[in-house]
Amino acid sequence: MFARLVREFGENRSAVKGRTIHGKIITFGVGSDVCTNNHLLSMYLKFQRMDDAQNVFDAMRERNLISWTALISGYSQMGMGKEALRCFKSMVNDGFDPNHYTYAAAISACTSIGDARAGKEIHGKIFRTELELITRVGNCLINMYGKSGLLNSAQLVFDAIFGPDSVSWTSLLSCYCKHGKDMEALKVFLRSREVSVMVNEFSCASVLGACASLEILKVGMQIHSLIFKCGIELDNYIVTALINLYAKCGNTISAHQVFSEVNQPQVQSWTALIGGYAQQGKGAEAINLFNKFHSSGLQPNERSFSSVLGAFSDAKDIEVGKQLHSLVIKMGFDSFIFVGHARSDQYGEAVKILKDMLFKGVRTKSSHLFYNLEYFCALLDMYAKCGRLSDAKKTFDNLISKNVVSWNTMLMAYAHHGLGSEALDIFSKMQKSGVKPNDITFLGVLSACGHVGLVEEGWCYFNSMIRDHRITPGTDHLASVVSLFARKGQTRRAYEFIRTFTKEPDKVVWRCLLSGCITQKDFSLGIYAAEKILDIDPEDASAHIMLSSICAEAKMWDVASQVRKIMKDKALRKETGYSWTELKNKIYYFSSRYECDTTFLWQCNE
Repeated sequence: MFARLVREFGENRSAVKGRTIHGKIITFGVGSDVCTNNHLLSMYLKFQRMDDAQNVFDAMRERNLISWTALISGYSQMGMGKEALRCFKSMVNDGFDPNHYTYAAAISACTSIGDARAGKEIHGKIFRTELELITRVGNCLINMYGKSGLLNSAQLVFDAIFGPDSVSWTSLLSCYCKHGKDMEALKVFLRSREVSVMVNEFSCASVLGACASLEILKVGMQIHSLIFKCGIELDNYIVTALINLYAKCGNTISAHQVFSEVNQPQVQSWTALIGGYAQQGKGAEAINLFNKFHSSGLQPNERSFSSVLGAFSDAKDIEVGKQLHSLVIKMGFDSFIFVGHARSDQYGEAVKILKDMLFKGVRTKSSHLFYNLEYFCALLDMYAKCGRLSDAKKTFDNLISKNVVSWNTMLMAYAHHGLGSEALDIFSKMQKSGVKPNDITFLGVLSACGHVGLVEEGWCYFNSMIRDHRITPGTDHLASVVSLFARKGQTRRAYEFIRTFTKEPDKVVWRCLLSGCITQKDFSLGIYAAEKILDIDPEDASAHIMLSSICAEAKMWDVASQVRKIMKDKALRKETGYSWTELKNKIYYFSSRYECDTTFLWQCNE
């Protein structure tokens, strides 16, 4: 009777009645059998009262496998992985053989505390019993290995599972996505469709993220259609993933349309849309969206501020960026110590306070530090793009933990402003710090070498990228090497390098060669490069102009005149380039057709 009552109170979440019946059991000394105690243990675990559950367990005269498994599962579900593993070891020492529920709970505990070594030891025990073939255990192992970055092990476990379910497929898919293996993630999703595994909101959100990273809009749109076909609810995760997909692929109209179809968009959706506009260089739209977001009653988080800071970088409005920085503090983010002191004149104080916190044993949430690092990287990027390199350097120097993004941002800032030596110095320090460079890093390094004329050094870096870091060069890397050779007069070497490409180079590569040929007066190769560009894009106005110029330089007047006639017949015109500057809170624009504003000149003289 007592066991039935305890079970009912536990299922109904009635803590008061549950504790009352427990008191009666103790008072009358009845119902203290292992079955009743297991129900008491389960009841307190459902109430998340771990101390009471542990007291019940300690007082049990007799324990069985259910008792141990319940306590281990309780600690694991509460995120108390060390306590769960302590119980697991005690259980094994007491002579109990774990079942698949026990192993699943123990593996989940290893996952929660990031202890892959303990997880491998438990996996060794599981392997000897062949319980890894059971889906529940296999799913936990996939999750554990995936979060530890051991993707090959996760794949091997998946392949060994007898009858993987939708959770198995989703777990493996998420593992690949979290570690940037987007193509592998997409392959897993397609395989799951081939065996008719039911998709869910988690698998769809993950694979949409992979499509966004790979910029495969067509596949992403097919998955969008599949979501409607399967009747999956457009929750916040799906909406955010869709917005991110369309925005990263340059289709901000569709991104905004998805956003508009949501009745009550959440912070993540606003942030994704703002970030999408900022990434596409639509700073004004991003800032306008942020203002609407701020007025909607929702409170931006660190990611929101990071996204909109990117928009201010493109808008080149440093003062507005500083106002946003002040808003971070005004809106209460100063409760996060590091962000609270994140003004350019207080970074040193922020570092000092955080060091004091760590010295005194004050615990900080790692997620806060992650978001703060992301925020500072965006702030660093804003200062760099606005030409405020001293402020960017100050921000960079005071970062407690530098990741590859922060190193890349500082390196690219120097490279973009023609400070090649400083950029290469940053790269050297990055390598010494132990941070692994990525494809963006080497793009900055090659650009820096080009600015300072270090041809052979740049060539060595390019080969090291492929040989030592296993990075496949993209079009931008190839174009940078061509530009590196051509700038130093080695146009023929640049052309021979192009001939080694496994696929046909695009017009960006040929334009780099053409620019070098014009500078070095290598007319025949320059004309060839221009013709290659026009083969790819016959409507390219700048290529026509460059071809006409190089023909004129070579005194091929008839050809130059013919090219100009073709441009006139096609109504091709090169887009006008603009420059702008700010003076006394007013923006002045300049173009090649600019008529001098005498007011501006007088103000400059003041």
